[in-house]
Amino acid sequence: MDRALWYLLFLRLRGGMRQRLHGLRTLRGALLTLAGAAFVAGWVWLLVSSPIDRPSVWGGPVPTAPARETLPLVLLFACAVTVATTSGPAIYFNRAEVDFLFAGPFSRRSLLLYKFVVYGFGAFITAFCISAVMPSSLRAWIAVLLGTFLTLVFLQLLSAVLGLLGQTLAARLQRRWRWAVMGCGLLVLAAALGEGLLKTSAYDVLAWFRATCDSLAGRIVLAPFDIFARVLVAQTAEALVLWGALAAGVNALLLAGLVWLDAEYYEAVEASSRRMRQRWQQLRRGRLGVPTSASASRRIPLLPHWSGAGPLAWRQATTAVRTSRRPMVLVHLAAAAGGPALVAAVRYGLSPWAAVGVVMAVCVIFLPRMLLFDFRGDLEHLEQLKSLPLRPSAIVLGQLLTPTVLATTVLIFFFGMAALASSDAAVRTLLAAAVLISLPYSLFHYAVENLIFLCFPWRVVPVGRMDFEFFGRTLLESALKVTATLGCWLAAGLLSIVVYTASGQSRLISLAACWLFFLGAALLLVNLAARRFRRLNV
Repeated sequence: MDRALWYLLFLRLRGGMRQRLHGLRTLRGALLTLAGAAFVAGWVWLLVSSPIDRPSVWGGPVPTAPARETLPLVLLFACAVTVATTSGPAIYFNRAEVDFLFAGPFSRRSLLLYKFVVYGFGAFITAFCISAVMPSSLRAWIAVLLGTFLTLVFLQLLSAVLGLLGQTLAARLQRRWRWAVMGCGLLVLAAALGEGLLKTSAYDVLAWFRATCDSLAGRIVLAPFDIFARVLVAQTAEALVLWGALAAGVNALLLAGLVWLDAEYYEAVEASSRRMRQRWQQLRRGRLGVPTSASASRRIPLLPHWSGAGPLAWRQATTAVRTSRRPMVLVHLAAAAGGPALVAAVRYGLSPWAAVGVVMAVCVIFLPRMLLFDFRGDLEHLEQLKSLPLRPSAIVLGQLLTPTVLATTVLIFFFGMAALASSDAAVRTLLAAAVLISLPYSLFHYAVENLIFLCFPWRVVPVGRMDFEFFGRTLLESALKVTATLGCWLAAGLLSIVVYTASGQSRLISLAACWLFFLGAALLLVNLAARRFRRLNV
């Protein structure tokens, strides 16, 4: 690679550090940055200062056998999601790189290596952040750090190679041959899943994973992913060195294939980079995708007026359909698969409290970051919303309806499939009750989200991977949301117990009381958000 590109990498690193230090100029930015840095440093200190044989917080030592058997399928799913959601054929170049580096005296191979080094550095920072919160010993942490780094690089390189390979096949093969190649790959995957399903029960998800991995088609499909899974669960230094070297060799082969496949596709790269810039602009507004010519014609039926809330909800729903249809389908599929997987994990020894923590993290932290079809995605349009001749309560309800409905359907998929996969009658009843309470709880939670946002408006997209100010804001916001959620669930549980005792142990009446309590709390927060919106100075 040219020395000028190495110098450019150094300048980018120095500019990123200067941008992070820029937030320390204000008192609020300094406090948030210190809070985020203290959170990350605290996790690292707990990890380093813990004994080597410390048991994990999951209720015992880390079970490597189920992880070793299920991780290849998880990596395969992650690769499929990465390939399905990639908007370009290969490597993304931003506008400045297209304008200046493509016109500079650099070879295409040098530019590819430059982008690979940039992504490799970011992947290492991401792997360090992921491994810092892993509940395992120091020896296992090193394996998780190396395995996560190599896996992230593998997913990026594999998606780029498959994109370029698909572009090459599309240019050289006829349409029917392209469909034949895709059909063969789907048949191999279906054969692996079908053979595993025939050998086990449909409700035993981990046993199904194990049988799928042991099948002939499964071993063929999962062979490259199995290498990275062995790195993640390596228990000895010899195993870590052996499988780490093999994983690094696979990444080196993919990098060589990427350089060999990537011809002078400057026009294609410029077009894909333009689509990526559009996607980044949508992400800054909370959108998961970019509307295309095909998706721009998608419409949903008009909603009733509802004092002005209907048109606002229709606008947000139309935006969701046009920009995030594919990610929403993937989220619902992941929820349908995650419910039985969590039940099976509890059956294989996962602590029930850890399962509750996973559900809480998904509902409070991860899912709201994907469903931004409310005030959080309309930061640039608050002036237009303030100028509408509508009551503030109607505007708030109209903004909350779309994420509430989407979150409700995701939770119904998750808890419903978990209830079907559970064999315990008490657990199944509890999960069925969670399905019924999903609607008022979702309205309550997104009312909390938007109330916090209207009090402290800020963009929900970080600036790079080490934005400590973003970490600090997220930490404080998550603490407020978790406190509000736990407080509401505690109050609803106490009310349900009182009503259950007073009504002669009627489950239906106690469930109705819990449902009405969440609805009342949600409407109260909607009223508070409407008052805050009325006093908001844009």
